Formats: sequence, C-alpha cells, structure tokens
Amino acid sequence: MRCVPPRPACLAPLLLLAFWAGGTRGACLASTPPQAVPRSHDLVLDGRLAEPGWRDALLLPAGTLEVPAPPGSPTATQRLAPEVRVLEAGGALWVGVEVPEDPGTGIGLRVMAASGSILRAAEAVAVGYAPCELRAPRWSVRSPRGATRAYIPVEGAVDTARRGAWSLELRLPLAALDLPREDAPLALALAVATRVSNLVASVPADLGGGAPAAWPRLVPAAGAWSQPAGAEPAQALAEADAADDERMAAWRRFLATTQAPAGPGGMLAAPESAWVTPLLGALDEVQALRADLAPWLAWVRGDLLWRFGQQEAARACWREALAAVPGHREAAYGLEVLARGMALAAAPPTDGGACERAYERALAAAAAPAPAGPWQAYARDGQDLGAGLLLFKQGAFAAALERLAPLAQRYPAEALVVLHAERAREAGEAELAERSRRRAEEARADLPRLVLETTRGPLTLELFEDDAPQAVRHLVWLATQGGLDGLPVASATPVLGVEAGRDPGYLLAREASRRPPLRGTVSLLVGEDGSVGGRLFVATGTAWHLQGRLLVAGRLVAGEEVAGCLAAGDTIRAARAERLRPGTTYRPTTLAGEPAPAPAR
Repeated sequence: MRCVPPRPACLAPLLLLAFWAGGTRGACLASTPPQAVPRSHDLVLDGRLAEPGWRDALLLPAGTLEVPAPPGSPTATQRLAPEVRVLEAGGALWVGVEVPEDPGTGIGLRVMAASGSILRAAEAVAVGYAPCELRAPRWSVRSPRGATRAYIPVEGAVDTARRGAWSLELRLPLAALDLPREDAPLALALAVATRVSNLVASVPADLGGGAPAAWPRLVPAAGAWSQPAGAEPAQALAEADAADDERMAAWRRFLATTQAPAGPGGMLAAPESAWVTPLLGALDEVQALRADLAPWLAWVRGDLLWRFGQQEAARACWREALAAVPGHREAAYGLEVLARGMALAAAPPTDGGACERAYERALAAAAAPAPAGPWQAYARDGQDLGAGLLLFKQGAFAAALERLAPLAQRYPAEALVVLHAERAREAGEAELAERSRRRAEEARADLPRLVLETTRGPLTLELFEDDAPQAVRHLVWLATQGGLDGLPVASATPVLGVEAGRDPGYLLAREASRRPPLRGTVSLLVGEDGSVGGRLFVATGTAWHLQGRLLVAGRLVAGEEVAGCLAAGDTIRAARAERLRPGTTYRPTTLAGEPAPAPAR
C-alpha cells in the first residue's frame, strides 16, 4: 500500500554527501575578494524575510535549476532561481532563502560555515534544516565540536503560507564557528533543496565538485562581528530535537504498519480497525510531537482515507492541508484531479426508473468546462479523468485513451490513471479482434439465441456456443425448462451492468472462453471456488476490470436500451430459445460430471 505518494522527496543525498565531505582540490585560499555582510537589528525568526533589514542584505548568487512547471504552465519545465541573502545580527549569521515555487515536504537548506582559512570541508560546521520533511529529522548538525544543537544552537523558521513561493530563515551563532578574531572572514557554502527530489541550487553554483577554496568569503560590514545579546536557548533546542526523535519513531511505526503483511484479500479487505485505526493513531502521535507538520500530515491522512474508500473524509483532509499551505500541490491534486474525476465517473442511478441514460448525463457533466480557480489546470485534468473513466466504462476505448494517455504521462506515479490507460489500450486491441470474430459469426448466422421478456421490454441474446458450449447449454436449459421465468433483477449498476439469477440446484465447471467482457456481453458469474452457477450478468458498459470473475457466454444483439433501464426489482417474465443447432442436446453436464437436473424454481 502506498499511503504516501512519492511526489516530493527529502534533501538530495548524493550531492549533499559530497557537500559535507568536501575535498582539498585547490587548497589555496580563494582569490575572490571578500564580501561585506550588513548588520541588522530588527530581525524576527519567522521565515518571512519581511523586515526592512533583508532589503539591504548581501545577495549571494545561487545556481539555477530546470524544474517541472506548475500546473497550467504552457511548458513542461521552468527555470528556478532561488534568492539567497545573508545578514548578521545579535552574534549570529542569518541566511534568508526565497524560492519561487510551491512548497513541498522536500524543501530545506544545508549550510556549511567556518573560518575563512578553512582547507577541508570536514573542518566546517555543517547544518541541515528540513522543516517540512516527514521521513527525516528536521535538523542535522555536524562539526568538530559535536553533532547536536547543544553544541551548535542553530535555529530556523519556514513560511509556506503562500502559493507559488516559499521562504525560510536560518540563524547560526557565530561563536560556533570559532573565528580567530572578531573581524575574521568566514567561508560559507550552502545548498537550497527544492520540492523536487535531488534538485538543489547551491552557493557557489558548482558546489558539488568544489572545495572550500571556492566558497564565498564574508566579512562584517560593521568592521567586527556583532556579539550575542544573551545566552543561547540550548536546553529548549535539545528538548525540541528529542521530540523530533520521538516523532521519527512514530513515523517509522506508521511505515511499518503500511508494510505489514495483509490477510486474505489484501489490506483493503481487512476490517477497518485492523488498518485504518493504527495508521491514523501513528499519524496523530507524529502531529502531537510536531504540530508544525499538520498540513503535510493532513495530506497523508487524506491519501490514506481515500485508499480505504472514505472519500468525503479524504476531501476534508485535503481541504485542511490547502487552507494552511495554499500551494500544497499534492492536496490540490487529490481534490481536483482524483476526487473530482472519480465523482464525475460515478454515474448516478436513473431517476425514478426513467430510461434516461445515466452515462449520457455523467459524460455531459465531465465534458463541461473546468471551474475557474487557482487550481483550474488540475480541475481540467479531473474533468478529463472523469470523462476518460466514463468512456472506458462504456466501452469507447479509443476515446477513453485520448483522455487518459496524457494524464498517465503527467502523473506516472498515480496507479489509477496509469492502470486505466493501459486497460483502455488493451481493451481497444481486444475489441478489434472481437469485431472480426463477430463478423464471421454474423455471416454464418448459426449461433443460438435467447429472447428474454422483461418488465422493461425484450432482450435478445446471441450465445457463443463455439467458445463456451457448457455455459450456452446451461442458459438454453434454464430457458427451456422455465428456470428463467420470473427471475428477479438483483442489482443494476449504471454504466456497468445488470445482474439477475438464482441457484438452479447445480454447478458447472468453468470454461476457458476466449471472449472478452466488453459492453453488451452476457456472462455467468464465476464463484470464488471457480464454479459457475445461475447468476447472469449483462454488461451495459465494459466489464474489463472483472476479467477472471466472468465467463463470457454471449452478447446482446437487441434491447441495449432496455438493458440500460433495468433496475433492481424488475423481472424476466419469460424466456425462450431460438435458432438452436440441430442435433445438439442442450443439457449441460454439472460439476459432478452428471447431466443437469431440472432447474429449481
């Protein structure tokens, strides 16, 4: 079970490993002149970079990246240029980052800083800040002093309350760098992690292959670095990190539960208490320890609830995530693509037994223009998904593939979309072969037929005796012996099919019919043990996803509109067989190998 879709990801591990390890190439000191870092007095650690001091901060040029464009963009990719600013205040170096992209769980910052005379990266203080990451600790610290924030009391804050941009601030105490004097230059390098896995922008731009000699050298614009105003909150930071360690343990319990072996029928067939309750409980533990992760956990809850069929609860979670993080693409995708598409594809039942086609009404709704709004591009994809699923259900495979194939390319991690695109392609190929067979059968005109008189009108079935002879004999036997007279319609699912039947008093062995379950086919339902009884299924849409559960025995040649109007409570008033082949005994052999008895009435 994939409870967390692999869309955003953690900080790029390979590049950052090189970033931490560093090297000694070009061990001489940098030849570029040092850059002056302005001092500020009005900074508030809130991640917003809104104070006037940030306008006058030192701007460090960062590398640009080619990233996937946001939904609705005319191009597939865009150039992303993070803005990195540096200030000093209160005995600390402040790094501010502004990135023009929607936020994701993978966003963050890695910083390496040390005295300007550094020769090897291993001598630097290395700090990693991943404020929204679910699968890794919020902070990672490494330095000659130690590997916790008790030694390097760094702090940070992030702002994700805007769409199309996010920003963060990181405050690193200068005392942690062990500068030899109060005006000594320091060396700084950093990497900004985007919402896309393994895509980072660095300062300097070639950080992945550079050595400390290439790092920018910074000096205080005021002539000396400022002094701290008070003691660092080391105890509070240690407690916060301990809570984050507990949060990671709860997250691992959540992951372990998602990967636990499922019982018969899989996870989704298990009782809700066996899966949903423990999973949600683990997420509640995570949120209690890290309340700032609530928007991202709401997205995970929504994904989880959606997969367990609790669609309205999932929508509420995604709406909660978007309210807190307006640029939360994953939550918007859930609401506008998945939920919208599935709602449109769930054709309503006919109104009061009227024979208006539910399919036509639903397809018209799916074809309507997408509603305007900040996520209109996703809404358009949701409309296309709904239309594609409806067309697939109705057996219009070529038209369904036109809608679904582009979505499968845009969302390759979404199994629902990719699976239905593949099914539409496979079913379309099968339909071409089926048409060829039917043309040959129509030319021979020798297949048996059944006429079923229903409370809505007559149905004429042509039976595939050459492909499923026992099933055909069974249906003819039931018709000629009165086993279908008065048969009630048990269920009718719009844009899928109608089921009717009763236990005839015997079972048949399943046959290997070559015929696919396309729209208009007539099948016998196969039991879990592989046997076939008296349950008859008429596909008013395609039943491609029911392969393995159906034995296709015939097709509708007349009465398609009647079949589409049948509802639970209707009945087959009478049945008769026509065009039976001379010399054929239409009495099936039961699963026990004996001639079938007269059907039970």
